[in-house]
Amino acid sequence: SGSGGIWNSGLSLGTAGQVVKVNSGASALEFGTISSGGLVQVASASGNGTTAQAFDNCFSSTYEHYKIVANISTSSTTQVYMRLQNASNTEIQTGYYGAGTTQSRSSGSTGGGNMGFWDASEFQVQENIDTGNNYFGTYIIHVMSPFNSSARTNMIVDYTAFDGSNFRSVFVGGAQGSAQSNAGFRFFSSANIQSASTFKIYGFN
Repeated sequence: SGSGGIWNSGLSLGTAGQVVKVNSGASALEFGTISSGGLVQVASASGNGTTAQAFDNCFSSTYEHYKIVANISTSSTTQVYMRLQNASNTEIQTGYYGAGTTQSRSSGSTGGGNMGFWDASEFQVQENIDTGNNYFGTYIIHVMSPFNSSARTNMIVDYTAFDGSNFRSVFVGGAQGSAQSNAGFRFFSSANIQSASTFKIYGFN
C-alpha cells in the first residue's frame, strides 16, 4: 500500500508459483494461478555438474499434464535416464514399462529398429550422447496426470542426439506401473550432467 505502487501490505503470502492478480469483483488483490489454456512454465534449471538433476515438487494438482523440454550434455559418452519421484519426492526405482522405435544415420548407412523395457528400474528415454559441451541429447517429454493418485503416470518421449558415430532419433512411450501421486522427477547418468544443459518444465490442462 502507499503511493506509487499496487501492493496490498495486508495480503498474506501465497504459495509457490502463484501470481498477484485482481479478484473477480475487481475490488481487491489476491494470490492465484495463471488461468491459461496454453503452457505455463513451472520450473527451469541449468546442469548442476553432478550425475543427477532432480526437480522436486514440480508436479501438483494445479495442472493435469506436463511437458519437459531438456537439452542435456554429459561429461562422457553415455545414456541419461529418468525416474519419477513420489509425493514425498522419493525416487521410484521399480516398475517402468515402455516400447518405441529408433532411427539412425551415419556417414555410410541408415538403420533403425525397435526398443523397449519391461519392469525396469528407470524410464529409458534415450541412447548415448557424445561427450562435450557442443553435443546435446534433446528431449521433449510429455508426462500425463503425474499428480493423480488414481492413475498410472504415462510418458511419451521424442529424443535426438549424436552418439559419436550416428545421429539418432528415438520415439518411446511408457508408464510407471503404480497408481500414485508423483510430485517430481529426476534425470540421472553415470557421467556428470554439464552446466551447458538446460531444462524447462511446463504445466497445462
